[in-house]
Formats: sequence, structure tokens, C-alpha cells
Amino acid sequence: MDRKIILYTLVDCDRCKLVKQMLDAHGVHYDTIDDVELLKERGFADLSFPIMDVNGERIEEYVDILSWLRRNNYYSL
Repeated sequence: MDRKIILYTLVDCDRCKLVKQMLDAHGVHYDTIDDVELLKERGFADLSFPIMDVNGERIEEYVDILSWLRRNNYYSL
């Protein structure tokens, strides 16, 4: 199943780095958006990061991202 994953991150975000490492470790393709001005334009200014969009469904809570990674067997390095 092809998934379109967009990961909204901040450059110095440790949680963002961990999610990227897990996806990378499993060869999962994703696009990253980490431009602060673009994130503000898209309404992400007051949210915590990372935020993950999977096929148009936004996952905003870090714990929910980790749950998604577990359900899809991507929760290991």
C-alpha cells in the first residue's frame, strides 16, 4: 500500500529526529517540511512538533505518531 507521508518538523526538534530515524530505518518514503515561515502560513504556529500527515490525515500528538509507528511496525531502529 502506497502512503503519502508528510512530516512537519523543526530543525532542532529531538522528537522530530527520532520519528525520522524510525521511518528511515524501515525505508519509508516521506517528505519533510521544516521551513518555519511555511509552517506558520499553514497554521502550525501554535502546535508542537512533529506533526505527521498520512494520506491527508493529520496526526498532531507525538504519542499518536508513536502509536501509528507501532501499528505499522516502524517503531524500532
